[in-house]
Amino acid sequence: MPKGRTRSGYRFLPDVALADIAFAARGDSLSALFEAAARALTEVMVDPLLFKTFKVTLGPGKEPSLTCVMRGEEIDRDRHALRNDVKAVTMHMFGVKKKAGRWQATVVLDI
Repeated sequence: MPKGRTRSGYRFLPDVALADIAFAARGDSLSALFEAAARALTEVMVDPLLFKTFKVTLGPGKEPSLTCVMRGEEIDRDRHALRNDVKAVTMHMFGVKKKAGRWQATVVLDI
């Protein structure tokens, strides 16, 4: 996957970790930030993108909740090249912040 090139709300960060994959995501809202992160995560796992649409809803209240509905198609091994199995999000460089009215996140995935 091309590194460093900006896509729809995210870009891969080259040379952050040797055995992991890092990306930066951004959005005008927290929902948009999480949708961009879901697109980046999907691209890490499969090419071309298996899921085409992502809809994130954040729940109100004392106990925060997040629901993500992704729509796409069934895996067709002739058309969808599987890439990496993601084990976890690491704490290395992990961060979510609001800067100049936009939400930003840095994520390193353990693969």
